Amino acid sequence: MMFGGLSAIKGGRLLLLLALPVLIYFGFATIAKAIETYELKQEQGRIQRDIGQLESRNADLQKTADYLKSDDYIEKVAREQLNLIKPGEKAVVVIAPPGQQPPSAVPENAAKVDTRPNWRRWWDLFFGP
Repeated sequence: MMFGGLSAIKGGRLLLLLALPVLIYFGFATIAKAIETYELKQEQGRIQRDIGQLESRNADLQKTADYLKSDDYIEKVAREQLNLIKPGEKAVVVIAPPGQQPPSAVPENAAKVDTRPNWRRWWDLFFGP
């Protein structure tokens, strides 16, 4: 009887030694798949946010394109930039009263352009004028 009980214990240990590596392998495989699933869901969320932003930008650009194609915008550009008038309208030019100087397009305190050659500006920067 003693040998039967001893062989059952040895058989159980042998089964445990054989099953343990298999269980460890399946445990690591399950954890690896769980991590991969988590990373894929994170990437899916990021891509969904990107899609939402791009759809919003696309809608804004479509509204801008529709406005630029509209008759109101074309008329505005024709009047303001091309100085055109509609048939039947009369153009009016405002003339400044005598003695008053018309406003200049360039402000008086505008930045002056440096006409020195580039090498000279570097020389002056490092070694002084």
